[in-house]
Amino acid sequence: MLRGMLGADLIGFHTPGYALNFLDCCRDLLGLRVDRGRGCVFNSSSTTRVGAYPIGVPVDYFQGLRSDPKVRRRLARINRTVKVDRIILGVDRLDYTKGLPKRLRGYERFLEQNPQYHKRVTLVQIAVPSRTRVPEYRALTRQVEELVAHIVTRFSIEGWLPIRYIYKQYDPEVLVAYYLAADIALVTPIADGMNLVAKEFVATRSRDDGVLILSELAGAAVELKDALLVNPYDIDQIALQLKYAVEIDESERRRRMRALRTIVEENTLTKWSQAFLDALQAANSDATGTSQPSA
Repeated sequence: MLRGMLGADLIGFHTPGYALNFLDCCRDLLGLRVDRGRGCVFNSSSTTRVGAYPIGVPVDYFQGLRSDPKVRRRLARINRTVKVDRIILGVDRLDYTKGLPKRLRGYERFLEQNPQYHKRVTLVQIAVPSRTRVPEYRALTRQVEELVAHIVTRFSIEGWLPIRYIYKQYDPEVLVAYYLAADIALVTPIADGMNLVAKEFVATRSRDDGVLILSELAGAAVELKDALLVNPYDIDQIALQLKYAVEIDESERRRRMRALRTIVEENTLTKWSQAFLDALQAANSDATGTSQPSA
């Protein structure tokens, strides 16, 4: 696989750490010469450039949807249906890397430790069906559904549902309505190259409201340092960050979201693609690197 990838002139990764890992693999497993500083792998007859190009989202598109009549109607419907002080939102493919069982247990721990927020918060978890014919994925679906049923049975009271679980794929217009309705985005994958849900949520926050809780193991965490970072394996930490997100004061919430939005708006999908193409052109036009070995 490594040798096949080295047929490319340029290889882009989401984070500098991923790029360095690739360079180390080429050195340690293939015995090739690499330059970690310049991001080069030297083959016998060619050089492959390696760099970090974190993908962005089409910010203008998501911001434009905020005023779309369909989005506003869906938003109004969500607010009528989920009548609580704080809506917590999760949006994920139903994949083992997304950490849904740990997330649900962390939310359960939050409800255990904070009965004062019963009837005041609801987790809306959108789970997009994925690889439904694979037995392991069907087992994961059953596990998630059983956890949801357990939490609902344990904590529901007087018409309040602690979780609204939606097993469905939605169009962007519907997702944006949920992003706008949410007060807190809970994005806790146990392994994720980037995670664009985090960036899409931030892109919709024109008033610098909302809180992003983000797994420190997602590639997006390298850029989005002003999110509330969490170890996705630690359900107690998830519970603590949920409580902090619910109680965070307005000035800190706005400061954090403003910083996150600046990052997302600076590294859009268009800028990402242009940076990648510029780097590819530079790699093709730079013939001097092929004779520069390094440790």
